Amino acid sequence: MHRFVYSTRTACLLLSVCALSIIAATLRPSTEAKVQPKSADNDPNLARIAQLKWYDISTVTNFPTAHGAFGVIFDGANIWVSIQDCVNGNNGTGVMKIRAADGAILGSFPTGGCNPFDMAFDGANVWVANQSDTNISKIRAADGALLATYNVGAHPVGIAFDGTNIWVACPEAGVLLKIRVSDGAILNSFPTGGSRPFRAICDGTNIWVVNNGSDTVAKIRISDGALLGTFSSGGTHPYAEVFDGTNIWVTNDISGTVTKIRAADGANLGTFPTGANSDGIAFDGNNIWVANSFSNTLSKIRASDGVSLGTFGTGANPAGVVFDGANIWVPNNGGDSISKY
Repeated sequence: MHRFVYSTRTACLLLSVCALSIIAATLRPSTEAKVQPKSADNDPNLARIAQLKWYDISTVTNFPTAHGAFGVIFDGANIWVSIQDCVNGNNGTGVMKIRAADGAILGSFPTGGCNPFDMAFDGANVWVANQSDTNISKIRAADGALLATYNVGAHPVGIAFDGTNIWVACPEAGVLLKIRVSDGAILNSFPTGGSRPFRAICDGTNIWVVNNGSDTVAKIRISDGALLGTFSSGGTHPYAEVFDGTNIWVTNDISGTVTKIRAADGANLGTFPTGANSDGIAFDGNNIWVANSFSNTLSKIRASDGVSLGTFGTGANPAGVVFDGANIWVPNNGGDSISKY
């Protein structure tokens, strides 16, 4: 009896194994059949992978500009580039508005002045210092309309916004001007403790000015224009500056260096090499970026300790630098282009 039950179970088991073998053989492709290789055409996963893109700093996209691209700012959605191509009194130069998302040119607009240099954004308007004239421009960011030009009585170069007023550095006159946003009225004029005040930035409480004729930077209180101190730039011919939330970084173009200065007391925290003729500068939240005009390179420097993280190629004669929250933009003054990294 037990033997009979065992035999029956064994037979059932053998039949089950045979059945599974037949099914497996049916499902398994013949070794003689040609197996179609996977591709994006027959595998949806590969198709999705093919659509992915990986970017690193070696990836750069260049967009054309008018001749003489120089200064650059970001208004929260668009890149603005000042165009310096004023020849024989021709005031045909101006600014270009470029959509940050895709580099599309949204318009070119006159500034009412010659050789626009620095720019500043006040939340609604773009302010432009017209270096070869004695005026500054107020341009509506929404549509590029020239709202006004204001005579400042000297050739302006640097320009900054403090949240309420505009500040303009005039190197030939040796002064820093405080200008009311609503009507362009000059509210006051302040000395900077050095010669040729050239560029200006705001740290939220003070205006910092590079005096590129005396190799110093000046700290000026916004509320009353008091000169709180002048400090060595750590190099020769300081040119541009940026605030990282704690420190001021200053490029020294003749020295080919950048210096880190503690905003609280002006202490020099270190001077670090860049490329030839360090020019524009920007901060991306972690790193300092410097455009080296004579070596056609862009330097990436870690803000915490000044360590060089890389040097990258640009177009001809890179000038300004700006960070849009995701990418670095560099206008190439001699290359009629702007690079997006």
